Amino acid sequence: MICRLFHFATAAMLIVVVLSAAVPSSVLADENLTSNTTVWNTVLDSYTFCFPLVLMDATMKKSTNTVQATSIQAPVNQLMHSQKLATPNETSVVTPNVDTLYSEAFLNLSGPAYVFVKPPSDRFCSAQIMDAYTNTVAVIGSGGQGDPSDEQVCLLTGKDYHGITPEGMIHIQVPTDIGWILVRTLENGSSDQPNVSAIQKGMQLVPVTAYLSSEPYSPPNGSYNPAYDFIPVNHVLNMTPTEFFATANSLMLTNPPTAADGPIVEEMSSIQVGPGLAFDETVLGDNASAEWMQMMSELKPTLSNASAVYSVSLGGWDYSGDPIGDFGTAYGYRAAVALNALGANPTYVAIYPKTGKDSQGQPLSGVSQYRLHFDQGMLPPVQTGSAKPRVW
Repeated sequence: MICRLFHFATAAMLIVVVLSAAVPSSVLADENLTSNTTVWNTVLDSYTFCFPLVLMDATMKKSTNTVQATSIQAPVNQLMHSQKLATPNETSVVTPNVDTLYSEAFLNLSGPAYVFVKPPSDRFCSAQIMDAYTNTVAVIGSGGQGDPSDEQVCLLTGKDYHGITPEGMIHIQVPTDIGWILVRTLENGSSDQPNVSAIQKGMQLVPVTAYLSSEPYSPPNGSYNPAYDFIPVNHVLNMTPTEFFATANSLMLTNPPTAADGPIVEEMSSIQVGPGLAFDETVLGDNASAEWMQMMSELKPTLSNASAVYSVSLGGWDYSGDPIGDFGTAYGYRAAVALNALGANPTYVAIYPKTGKDSQGQPLSGVSQYRLHFDQGMLPPVQTGSAKPRVW
């Protein structure tokens, strides 16, 4: 019996050898090329899906890298309040408003629930709450739930919360452990800054037990790590494949994809990317470094092309339309917005019109002068001089 098995195995091996020898080398090369292309298509899809998550994590590390809260950083689950309008030197927010003072907090919602209070305001004041993938879970205040002139008290919980919602609170359940509150408050010139500061001082972010007890709450100190002194987007774009996908795999354990993400999760698993998987760079082949560099060099135009379908024309301008801010399975669009405008609002709160051409279709140039024209009766509402700021 052993001899027969041996003879059978030998014959089978000979058949395989003969068949392989009969296949032209050009056909084998084409098969290898097709396999390599499939792998790198999956790498690009996986990178696109994971990019917002990894960038959010890096932004959180940078923004919370401090012992105590300052105007630009604060420990996890603590608010920071900017005191000056953004300049071109701003790096934590990719495209900041220049007439807005930001208040923000990065959240770890794996533990106790938190209460966020947005105080009454006489102006545009919008609190956007996002998950780890930059999807907007809720907007409180201007453009969202509630009148900005009213106080809103929100119970912020993570994906595993099953407790009660105290009376009078708005329950906002974030589907990931990582969350981000980004509050935008309009400032009408530097003389208006004290008024904005008064609104900021009325904001609260405390554990629900501390809020309900009405006792003074002192937040714990954070920590400082010099390794997190980086510009988040540059840090992520410079990651190696192993650094990037190992980070993503770890983050997806506590910030899981949704049920709608099932097809992409299955695709990513073929290269060992997914919640808790162990990524091995050898799956990328012998020429991984060069292929990765090529993919990264083409990333911005690739994502731009993927998101172009969502562009909406408005006169001579274009803006990013739905589903911006709540992307669903539009992964290329989500990654493009994270790369170019992390934390962008949904369209029911704000739009971001832009143009690169004049009315003749010619590219804008710094050597030319341009006139911005509004038809009669179409001027946007503004206040001039020392008049009281308009109530939003």
